[in-house]
Amino acid sequence: MSVKDVMQLIKEIREESGRAEKMHLLGILASSELGEFVLKWTYDPLITFGIKPGRTEHQSPFNVTLRPTLVESLLERLSRRELTGHAAEAEVGKIMMELEPESGELLYMILNRDLRMGAGASSIQKVAPHLFKVMRVMRADSYAPKRVKSWPQAIEPKLDGHRSTFMVENGVGGFFTRTGHRVDSLEHLVEPIMDAVCDFATTIDDADLLALVGGRERKDFNFIIDGEAMVAEAEGSFNKASGALRRSSEDAPAQLHVYDLLSRAEFEHEDAVPRTYTDRRRLTEKFVKGLASEVVLLTPRYLVRNEEELNQYYADFLDAGYEGAMVKNPQGFYAKRKSVDWLKMKPEDTEDLPIIGFFNGDRDGKWEKGTGGIIVDRAGVEVRISGMKDEMRAEIHELWLHDATELHLPLEPGFKGQTVTLDQQAEMPNAELKLLGRLVEVKYNEVTEDGSLRHPRFIKFRDDKNDVSILEAAE
Repeated sequence: MSVKDVMQLIKEIREESGRAEKMHLLGILASSELGEFVLKWTYDPLITFGIKPGRTEHQSPFNVTLRPTLVESLLERLSRRELTGHAAEAEVGKIMMELEPESGELLYMILNRDLRMGAGASSIQKVAPHLFKVMRVMRADSYAPKRVKSWPQAIEPKLDGHRSTFMVENGVGGFFTRTGHRVDSLEHLVEPIMDAVCDFATTIDDADLLALVGGRERKDFNFIIDGEAMVAEAEGSFNKASGALRRSSEDAPAQLHVYDLLSRAEFEHEDAVPRTYTDRRRLTEKFVKGLASEVVLLTPRYLVRNEEELNQYYADFLDAGYEGAMVKNPQGFYAKRKSVDWLKMKPEDTEDLPIIGFFNGDRDGKWEKGTGGIIVDRAGVEVRISGMKDEMRAEIHELWLHDATELHLPLEPGFKGQTVTLDQQAEMPNAELKLLGRLVEVKYNEVTEDGSLRHPRFIKFRDDKNDVSILEAAE
């Protein structure tokens, strides 16, 4: 398959709206040598290049075609940070000037880690599972007394940050979200943590811990740290923490609060990791203490003997400003799915709020050109709601297409959201709307300082209460 063929397939995948056909085309791309090369170097979550190149126009009498043998050495040196800064930019620019235009565009997309085809790493892994691993972490189920089968139980404060997994493969580390996206704003913490591990590895006297880390030399390190990233200067403020961690152009002043530690082989195991929480916690405590790092901290853990003690710790955590509590089975295994061996306790409430807008799904995701969520109004504050089931997403999308047509709005408003203001509807009083203005029941954890809602989730339409206009509902 030539560069021209690859670029044409990428275009067809981008424009294909059907899921089955998109996956079929993606499989064709992954079956070719060049396509496989492009997909791996663009979407492998452990690969980063440390630069964000601009487009460089072809300025050479030669029309060089992109081939794996031509650029693989460059990509390897960039990913290992053997080539950085101005030297990296100069070498990339030189190669791109010599490449014919389509090859230059393809290299540009690889280096920016985005082929813009509406399919991400998880889709690629389904058609070519050998290319790279997709992140799967353990998730907690909701607490209910009947789900606790024995005592004692371990209880930890539920931190108000971002789930972040520090993954190390053959000495190369990086931070990832629970869905496998690289956290660029934590990149500045990678080398300080790796340096601390290198120092500690030479002194490890626990054979189990040494085997878990992978060895005493960096090239042998293969392990996973599971925890929560917290922004130090914004402790107790989820909104500020979220913003800092989303800004990939800035280094977030963050710390990693650790609650689990696994070997790379254990993390990639298809079934639950055959080591209990108690055993993992022992090694986690020894590991974090040995690092003696200011940015890697251990999440507190306590043992409770009955439900009364559990509820008291839960209340104390809330009083201390934590989001809630995590209840963990001491004999439970690490399962890369939602499990009752981890139970989350959080306060919740509901409100009925009017819909005032709509936004698309995530880039390269299943709902990129569909329903990402809705925007509701809460006393003048816009709150974005997502997390619907597929059937409801499809229904909401159809309702949006109708309303957008009625109000002459973009059918695909974008990823940050298209807000339809009250004034816009007031100017079109005869519009027959099917989505905007309807009340929905929203579940959330608490009201934030700015009047928004923390962790809002769509529950259902409340048409039984929809006997007032959107203008009246907002007053």
